[in-house]
Amino acid sequence: MIYVPRPEHEELLRSSKRALVFGRRKTGKTTLVRHTLGDWLYAYVRPDGLLFLPEEGVSYDVRSFLPILRGGRVVIDEFHRAPDELIYRLQAGEVPGELVLITSTLHLAKKFTYSQDAPLKGLFTEVPVPLLEPSNLVGFFKPGTGDEFEKVVLYQEPTQIGKELYAILEGSLNFSLSLLSEVLREEEISFSRRLEAILRATSAGALRPSRIASRLYSMGVIPKENTGLVSKYIDLLIQTGFLERVRIFRSKRHVLRHVSPLTAFAFYVEEKYGFYEGLSLWGKKFLFKVFRNRVSLYVEQFVERLLSELWGLRPVKILEPEIDIALIEFKKLKVLGEVKWKKRVSRGELRNAEEKLSKFDAEKKILIVPDETALQGETGLEVWDPKKLTQAVTHARY
Repeated sequence: MIYVPRPEHEELLRSSKRALVFGRRKTGKTTLVRHTLGDWLYAYVRPDGLLFLPEEGVSYDVRSFLPILRGGRVVIDEFHRAPDELIYRLQAGEVPGELVLITSTLHLAKKFTYSQDAPLKGLFTEVPVPLLEPSNLVGFFKPGTGDEFEKVVLYQEPTQIGKELYAILEGSLNFSLSLLSEVLREEEISFSRRLEAILRATSAGALRPSRIASRLYSMGVIPKENTGLVSKYIDLLIQTGFLERVRIFRSKRHVLRHVSPLTAFAFYVEEKYGFYEGLSLWGKKFLFKVFRNRVSLYVEQFVERLLSELWGLRPVKILEPEIDIALIEFKKLKVLGEVKWKKRVSRGELRNAEEKLSKFDAEKKILIVPDETALQGETGLEVWDPKKLTQAVTHARY
């Protein structure tokens, strides 16, 4: 398996005698910890609460495991399954050794560390692990072409790294539904048709609760066109890492969007065409055609996150006129960007991009393209392609 280094996370783990590592399922938490702390003893909690050591092939109950905990550096994976006795003993200070806990159950991670009576509050350094960061992906793979860059965008899901594009797209719905099922089970949330319907609606452009409610009502999923019937489920999908809110510029309102481009693609195809129906009718060409029509949006979000990381800025959405990328420092616009992810960008398209961005005052105005040679004319915007984005990451690091 290809490991993409995550320097900030690795440094935090190495410098912390005790850490709680948490994040949505399949974000690479275990791989990160085992790569960084390879000489630590690794154990995971079985569904029945016993602690299993893979290297020894032996399971222990809490009391028989305590001497091991007290004697050295230990990683405990799937910590959310641990018996209460282990948590009580940690809280009581009976385990003085160096310890890293890993959990994918986000509500329990918050319960352990955030709530007023959290048993582990202040005892562990918190290490949240999201999808792979764009700067780490670009810095590792160094994409130089549009095709290479598109795969790197999808590699934000660590389980997809190294796969060919068609394999990623073909498996995207199975991956997404399986992930949703696993996350709901771990978070002890009952499956609801509303959750999947919200993911489908959001992937297809319903970015506000009112539009989501309208779509779900038209599908017969909710009995009334009422945002109160979807708000709880939207909150759950945000808490579990499927959706995120992005603030609208100069407004207290937000838009919603998928965190992962892979779930966004899978639920979009399911919503618009019926994933397997389209695949059986049109096969490989079908998936590539749909992806080609949507990839600009996924590149847009990826580059937004990348530039936000590099320059320490916060993303916002500008809707009138709609701007692809907008980054602010405090309340001031710093960067604006338009994405033209196509083989040819006409003079008219260049003029339109320039006119849109000219309506706002910002220090940088950028045009993102798959290759600088795609431009069919000159432009006053800064032109960034995968090579320049890779250079920006390299310069920021060294």
